[in-house]
Amino acid sequence: MEENNMRMEKCQEEKSTLKGLLDKLNLLLTSLNTAKKDKELKALEMKDEVQKLEGLVIQPGEQEKIRMMDKKIASVKEDKQGKKEHLNLLQQKMKTKTSVKEKIDKIISALQEIELERSKTE
Repeated sequence: MEENNMRMEKCQEEKSTLKGLLDKLNLLLTSLNTAKKDKELKALEMKDEVQKLEGLVIQPGEQEKIRMMDKKIASVKEDKQGKKEHLNLLQQKMKTKTSVKEKIDKIISALQEIELERSKTE
């Protein structure tokens, strides 16, 4: 029985470890996506700046392109902000989950000690 309890505890620890790694991986992926969007936004902003500097007179067709580019930049900025907020939320959840995991681990440890004491007295 004690061996089964030890196996169960080991499995729970491995599960918690893997879950923690998965959560960290998800945070990293979200962070990478945000960084990618940041770079895309910077590239769009630089491209827009180059277009503005290329000519002092803007033709009507070029003006429409600029408007479309401005819309795309605004969209990317909104997406970036959403990703940042999502990343912050994930980081908060990760902290909460870590705290809960630590509390659960303490409870499991205490229960195992109680079970061990109970088995000794029987």
